This record gives sequence, structure tokens and C-alpha cells, in this order.
Amino acid sequence: MDNFFTYSYLETLAGSVAATILIAGHIRNIDLFKKVPTYIIYFITAETLIILSHLINADLELKQIPLYIINGLLVAATAQKSSAVNSLGGKNGGI
Repeated sequence: MDNFFTYSYLETLAGSVAATILIAGHIRNIDLFKKVPTYIIYFITAETLIILSHLINADLELKQIPLYIINGLLVAATAQKSSAVNSLGGKNGGI
């Protein structure tokens, strides 16, 4: 693999989870977002990544929106749990 991330890779579960952990882990450490619940930050990040990757790859379909939402929930839950497991006992933002 000669690229770190591609838009096609972001459409996979592994790619979406990795990018969500990376982005949401940094966003939640910004003072402006410290009062926002962590699960909301992960969900919004995951949904944004999924929709943008499909939009950029020109395969976004309106009939698939319910699946995008369900996939976003799956990515957000997986990313949040993976981040908590990889951090020091769930502390320090997971990054």
C-alpha cells in the first residue's frame, strides 16, 4: 500500500474507524469541544467521513442514507471502544 489513506479505504470499516479515532481523539481535546459528550464527537466524525468519502467517490445514493447512518453508528461505537482500550485505562483521550 503506497498511500496511507484513500477515499476508497475510508469507505471500509477499518479505514473509517482508524480515521475516526485519529480525528475525534484530537477534536475532543480542543477547549471548544470539551463540554460536548465524547460519543457525539465520534458519531459526527464517523458520519461526516462516511458521507464525504461516498460523495467524493461519486457513489453517494439517497436510498443508502439509512445504511450510512447505521454504518456511522457502527464506526463510532467501534472507534470509541477501541480508543478507550488503547488509551491508559480509558484516560488521556486515547491518542
